[in-house]
Amino acid sequence: MDAAETRSAQYSPDLADETRWPAYTEYALATGVRCVLALPLPLADEPDAALNLYGLGPGALDDGREAARGFAERAAHAVGEALRIERHGASAADVRTALLSRSVIDQAVGILMARDRVDARVALDRLRRVSQHRNVRLRDLCGDLVARVADGSRSGRG
Repeated sequence: MDAAETRSAQYSPDLADETRWPAYTEYALATGVRCVLALPLPLADEPDAALNLYGLGPGALDDGREAARGFAERAAHAVGEALRIERHGASAADVRTALLSRSVIDQAVGILMARDRVDARVALDRLRRVSQHRNVRLRDLCGDLVARVADGSRSGRG
């Protein structure tokens, strides 16, 4: 946690001599870990993270610290890119949902316009009022209306 929060590497060549993290040190030693290197993974627009490397013997990570730093930098870029792609995918899904919602709302408005002989504004106002009164999302209310009309037209009813 310190590496992520401070954005600086934390290294303990021998946890048996470590005093910075007493609870963690006790747990790590009980599992056989004697050496730890925590490297920050700064991520733009996200909470920071850290890459933790563990050694079973004192000083086990001494020789690989520079290579580990290079790996951590590449990992930070990869994680950042994965998060960016995930956000982009989520926003694309949101756009698709909005377009589908808009389509079903427009269909419901058209149904009311034809059935009740009202203009689009009046039809949409009615749908909004019913949505609020029933405490149902507008797109769900409209979807139900469109489905009922479609079912009625398939069975010969109008």
